Amino acid sequence: MAELYNVMEDPKELNNLIHDRQYASAVKKLQKELDRLLKDTGALPDQMSMDSGIQTELPEKFIC
Repeated sequence: MAELYNVMEDPKELNNLIHDRQYASAVKKLQKELDRLLKDTGALPDQMSMDSGIQTELPEKFIC
């Protein structure tokens, strides 16, 4: 799920602005930049490996 916050006005990130029309151009610009970075680095989401340890357990046993 995509998220966008104004951390200056909402430091606790309680109000997700991703679907706010006022920020539509910023979201589009950020998505284009993300797409460019993924392509330039070869880190395309469908090619990125997942750490199998993260899939099965939390990194620290005491976090439950």
